[in-house]
Amino acid sequence: MIIADLHVPYTCKSALEIAIADAVKFGIDFIIILGDFLDCYHLSRFEKDPRVRQFRSEIDIGKHLLCVLRKQFPEAHIILKEGNHDRRYEDYLLTHAPQLIGFEEYRLSVLLDCFNLGIDWVGDKRVIYSGKLNCIHGDEYWKAVSSPANPARTAFLRSKASTLMAHHHQSSEHTESDIRGDIITCWSLGCLCDLHPHYMPLNKWNLGYALIEKDSQGNFQVDNKRIWQGKPL
Repeated sequence: MIIADLHVPYTCKSALEIAIADAVKFGIDFIIILGDFLDCYHLSRFEKDPRVRQFRSEIDIGKHLLCVLRKQFPEAHIILKEGNHDRRYEDYLLTHAPQLIGFEEYRLSVLLDCFNLGIDWVGDKRVIYSGKLNCIHGDEYWKAVSSPANPARTAFLRSKASTLMAHHHQSSEHTESDIRGDIITCWSLGCLCDLHPHYMPLNKWNLGYALIEKDSQGNFQVDNKRIWQGKPL
């Protein structure tokens, strides 16, 4: 299962429950959280509302959600990839407390207790290779398009390879064949967070996640799920 853009504490709990229930039915053994697990609202450079939950609360809720995933899937391999919102934490340290950079105790993965939960952390905008499928958050490319009409086509134009990305909170798919007739397909994921935040009440977002089947040769099948009226489609 691949999920992304939970933006804790603004996670859509019902959508996450739908994704987990579907994953249990599917019998998954691998979970990728593809970035923006946390929102890091109060650590951003933008104007902030003091009434919104503080960063400590985000960490506590994030740890709780990771514990829920680990309890629900005790044998699954879980990877948590850093997204641009998660990266706000390190950017904040670089600006306000650079001397703390490099201390193990202040890493975001440590604050979220990833090691004790058996969750692997992927940072530095690294690509996750799931067989022949490339998985990115979506902000890895310099000057990434902020609001494309078709995020999956944008992923194709940038990667030129079968790629699944998040970041745009919108489910989409784009397929082309190369000169040899080989098929290249790219996907973008829906999100698992509030669809109408105060800073962008009108948008093109949708709830969603993906279920992947992969064989021993790395070939894969993507089922890019949308959640609509409380049901996965």
